[in-house]
Amino acid sequence: MKTSMKVKSIIIMFFFILMFNSCKTKNNEIKVKLLKPEREIESIKDLYYIANINLVSNEDQIFIVDRSQGVLIATDKNFDPQYLINNKGDGPGELQQPINVVYQNDTLFIEDIQNRRMNFFQSNSGRFLNSFKIPFATTGKRFSIDLEGNFLFSRLPDESGNAITKTNKKGEKLFDFGSKIPDPFSRKNNQSKLVQVNENNEYIVTSVTFGVLEIYNSKGKILSSIDLKEYEPIKRGFDSLKVDLAALEKEEDKRSIPQLILDSQVIGEMIFITFTDRIGLDRSGTRHLLELQLKNNEIYLRNIYRFVTGSEDDDYNFMSFHYDKYERKIYAQGLITNKLYVFPMDTK
Repeated sequence: MKTSMKVKSIIIMFFFILMFNSCKTKNNEIKVKLLKPEREIESIKDLYYIANINLVSNEDQIFIVDRSQGVLIATDKNFDPQYLINNKGDGPGELQQPINVVYQNDTLFIEDIQNRRMNFFQSNSGRFLNSFKIPFATTGKRFSIDLEGNFLFSRLPDESGNAITKTNKKGEKLFDFGSKIPDPFSRKNNQSKLVQVNENNEYIVTSVTFGVLEIYNSKGKILSSIDLKEYEPIKRGFDSLKVDLAALEKEEDKRSIPQLILDSQVIGEMIFITFTDRIGLDRSGTRHLLELQLKNNEIYLRNIYRFVTGSEDDDYNFMSFHYDKYERKIYAQGLITNKLYVFPMDTK
């Protein structure tokens, strides 16, 4: 009798293990959602023609910076222009290569990578407010501002793997942080990372090469580490990236940064990630965007998106993206055409 009960217990336990593994597998088998643009934009009226942009939005406005042309332009949500700042140079209020823009508390914070400077502009008028020199070279990736007004920059990593620098509101360095991810190729630049801040003032740090997502508190102490390669899109991208990494080991130039994760944006519990979906010569199945949910330091893959524009842009990664939480739209710039596409989406 006891033996029979024991056998039954083993069978039941085995059944639950199978069920658990089945659920985990299904979580990775998410159907790709196709997004078609409601609008394609090449120029903002006759004022400005799009080149190499990054943008951000608030409730009523969209703010675009263009690295190639040294431009800041503000529009309404219909992309009708409100003001244009086109003072190229290195003086106060002038922009040389504005590469990233962040909106917070009615202020635009614009990183000028050539002048190595952070510029502050009033968002509703474009009036120049202030600036500070960034005391180190950044990677030019999206910077972040935490809930206390401190700045977080992605930079080339040191030997310890620290690739994020935190400064105060004046640009004075507070500390570096990050963790060294095991690297079979032992290339320092493989430790490069992206950083975002969530609503709990935690720092969401993503390895651009290895697809590892880490959560830090505001003191730079790591709270959790999650390997995104458990999801098939990231794993497949990484598997093919390894071929490039192996080839780079034979080259003398160690400065290049092979990328798997291209960009990330945190909105509440949601994390949007653009990635390199490498699938060889056949690009017809390329995916462009992952939507992840962060809950109790655990990550859940919610959606996989493919942008369908009917152009060559569909077969490549998009240059930049921004999720407008007020309009529930994605703004993404095509790599080939340079067009800015507006994709409506539902994240419910």
